[in-house]
Amino acid sequence: MGIVQVEENLMLGGTYFNKGLVLAARDAWETAERYLTPDMPIQAAIRVHNALGSLHLQINRVQEATEHFSQARSLCETYMDRNKVPIPDHPRALNNLVLSLLRSGDSDTGLPLILTAVELAERLGSDPQLVASINITAGVCFMNNEDWEQARVRMTHALEIHRRLGDQYSESGCLINLGIIALEQKDYDRAKQALEAAEALLEEYYDAGLSVYVRTELGRLYFHKGDVTAALHYSSSALRLLWDSMVFFDRAEVARLCRLFGHIFMLKGDRPAALSYLQRSTTYFAQRQLWREWSLATQELDRIIREKSVDKVRVVIEFQDQELLRYLTTLLGMMDTLESLYPESARHVGLVTQYALILGKACGLDNAQCSRLASAARLRDVGYTAEGEANGANAVHGGGHPVLGERILAMFNVPSEVLAAVRHHEERFDGSGYPDHLVGYDIPLEARILALAGDYVSHVDQEMENGPGYHRRAMTQLQKSSHLYDPQLLSVLEQMHQRA
Repeated sequence: MGIVQVEENLMLGGTYFNKGLVLAARDAWETAERYLTPDMPIQAAIRVHNALGSLHLQINRVQEATEHFSQARSLCETYMDRNKVPIPDHPRALNNLVLSLLRSGDSDTGLPLILTAVELAERLGSDPQLVASINITAGVCFMNNEDWEQARVRMTHALEIHRRLGDQYSESGCLINLGIIALEQKDYDRAKQALEAAEALLEEYYDAGLSVYVRTELGRLYFHKGDVTAALHYSSSALRLLWDSMVFFDRAEVARLCRLFGHIFMLKGDRPAALSYLQRSTTYFAQRQLWREWSLATQELDRIIREKSVDKVRVVIEFQDQELLRYLTTLLGMMDTLESLYPESARHVGLVTQYALILGKACGLDNAQCSRLASAARLRDVGYTAEGEANGANAVHGGGHPVLGERILAMFNVPSEVLAAVRHHEERFDGSGYPDHLVGYDIPLEARILALAGDYVSHVDQEMENGPGYHRRAMTQLQKSSHLYDPQLLSVLEQMHQRA
């Protein structure tokens, strides 16, 4: 009977996960894990640990992800010891484990594991999509070890598979990596060809995150070629796209832009700005545990510190670009302070943003509105940094952290819709919230979405202490206090889970 419950919860969690409902998916998969017994087929346990590892990796719980993937790998090896043949899940388990190791900055441990995965996938005739994914992971490991030729071989193999499958999104990612590899090999013509091909694909298949990445790398390419005008064009384009799509407010991309602008400021003769932005890039690379890029940026920073003078070049950096870069780095500094005060805040913010976007799309918000909603979700609690007000605290004199957050963000030319959502995200539908005690539909829609998404994530966090079933208990808590929320939004949240 237990295997039936394992399979049912695996399927239920998969349905939730595919819809982005990661907390309900985690609940279902952790329920499945509780039903596992030693006499069950080993495949079921492998699937459960792979599923939970993938989920933890998505919500930035890298240590937990690594533990689950290690369990899956161990089970695969047990199967092979018993049966003398590998189980089909073995390459996927190894690939997943290496992905989690890369996220923790440990490519040295990952490289032999991913080469084993390559060998097993070929031996088993694995699904082409999995083979391509394994080769991409291998390519990234080789890139981190600066073995550019092996990296190129693996990434080219993955590119060929994705082209056959017609997967333009993955194809563009492979092309960006191939462009970076060629750039590191100083083969600028091949780098330009690969990066421009990726840029053309992304015009058809829009993805803001990859678009920022490819434009930054094109800026770096032209800088190395000595075309500072083109380098500024691409870096400016990447910067503006990153600012407009704050859901992709990724430290790694800000780090790459800081590194590039640091070199451009040095050419301009502005040594203090160059040192400042290169220093910021090393900090952000370290935070993301991107040690190869951290090492390069650190070496460049040291070189500039030692240089007594530099030949100035006439460089005109638009004032707006200088301001946007300053805004991005200042806001990241505030978020760093918030995360140091409340270590779980980064994960909490990520989940609130994800659920806010799910609700926003369900309400028919367009891409621009969703982008502003994501920005508000990411920045709604910057007022805590200034005030030291703990999560969940009552309003204090002056309006509490929402008002302080609004005032801080107003200095950064943040859109008015974002400011309104930040100011009112603690308002409640019955008027019991703060700072302005707005009632019902007088509260901006974005703020109503943030209120529901934030409270759902908080209720789940609290209920996790009582074991599986926390999603259902969190929904019960929301129902008991339904007078606090937009009834239509609450109904949408319930229906999303019911349809699953």
